[in-house]
Order: sequence, then C-alpha cells, then structure tokens
Amino acid sequence: MSANVVQHHESIPDIEVLSAYAKDCLDKNIVTKYDVAKFGALIGKFAPKLALHLADEIKTLLGLDKYEAKKIHQCYLDFENAR
Repeated sequence: MSANVVQHHESIPDIEVLSAYAKDCLDKNIVTKYDVAKFGALIGKFAPKLALHLADEIKTLLGLDKYEAKKIHQCYLDFENAR
C-alpha cells in the first residue's frame, strides 16, 4: 500500500492548485476570470498521475482478500472515527 500512499501525496499539490483556482474564480472579492484553457491545463497536470493511482488502488483493494475481513472493517471504522 506504500506505493498508493506515495502516489496520493504526489497528486495532492496539483489538486490543491486547481482547488484554489476554482475558489478564486468563484470569489466575488477576487478578480480572477475563469479561463477554460487554464482550468484544463491544471487538470491535465495531475490527471495522468491520478488515473494511474486509481488503477493501482484497485489492485491494492483486490489484494486485501488475503486479510481477515473483520480486521479490515475495524481499520476502516477506526479511520472514520479519527476524522
């Protein structure tokens, strides 16, 4: 799962840039005009890495069948409660 974590962290900065740009476009106090080409370029910057990450995550999730389902479910519940 460590490869999935690395991929996740690699995508975060570019997704945050896209998020900030979108918020600026929606903020009436900031004069940022929406530019479809810029928006597409921002998505294009992380889309290939994100697509690979999502595909790899499927393999990881399918590989969890070797672990006890109750323990995995408890880990999920623990994660949800920690938020």
